[in-house]
Amino acid sequence: MEVLIGMLNLNGRSQLFLQFKSYNKWNMYPSKRASGFVLSGTDPFNLARNELEICRRDCIVSEDLPTRSEENDALEKQCRCFKEKPSEVNLSRNEKRASDDQSERSPEILNLRPDTKCRNICEEIEILQLELGVLRKERAYLLAQVQESEAVQPSSTDESLILKLKHELEQQNDRLSSTEDKMRNDQVSNGKDKAKLRMRLRGAQSKLDTFRVRYREIVDELEYMNRKFEEASSKLKKQLIWY
Repeated sequence: MEVLIGMLNLNGRSQLFLQFKSYNKWNMYPSKRASGFVLSGTDPFNLARNELEICRRDCIVSEDLPTRSEENDALEKQCRCFKEKPSEVNLSRNEKRASDDQSERSPEILNLRPDTKCRNICEEIEILQLELGVLRKERAYLLAQVQESEAVQPSSTDESLILKLKHELEQQNDRLSSTEDKMRNDQVSNGKDKAKLRMRLRGAQSKLDTFRVRYREIVDELEYMNRKFEEASSKLKKQLIWY
C-alpha cells in the first residue's frame, strides 16, 4: 500500500516536472534569444537589461531544485530498500492484502509488481538527476552572463557618438534661441515703427484739417470779394450811363 501511495505521489511529481521542463525549454539558451533581438535591430542596452531580467527569473526558478532533489533522494532510498528486501516487501504486502477488503481494490493495482514499479521510479529519478545537472550548469551559465552584463561598459565609439550628438544638440539649441531672440527683437522694433507711423499719421491728419479749413476760408473770402466787385462794377456802369 505504501508503494502505491509513493507511485501516486511520483505521478504528481512527474506532472509537475513535465510542466517545469516545458518552461525550462522555453527559457533555455538566452544567448540565442538575445542574438535574435540583436538581429531585429534592438538597442544593445535594452537587450542587456532584458537578458538580465530573464537570467534573474531563471535563477529564482533554479533555486527551488534542491528541495526536489532531496525528495528524489528519499524515493531512491525507498527503491533500494525494495530491491534489497523483496521478500519482506511481499510479505507485508500479502498481510495488508489479507486485512483489506478485496472489493475496494481495483484489478489494475493488484496486477502491478513492486520490481517494475521500483525500476520505473529509479529510471525517473535518474532522469530527474540528469535534468537537475543540466539546470545547475545553466544556472552557472546564467550567473556568468548576469555578471558580464552588469560589468559591460559603453565603448569609446559609443561615448564619442554620444558626445558628438550632445554637441550638435547644443548647437541647435543655440541657433534656436538666437532665432527666437531675433524674432522677438524684430517684433519689438516693428511695434515701435508702427507707433511712430501712427503718430506721424495723426499729425499729418491734423495739418490736413487745418489746411482744409484755411482753404475753405480763402474760397469764401474770394467769393465775397467777387460779389462786391460785381456790385461795384454794376453801380459804376449805371453812373456812367447817366452822365
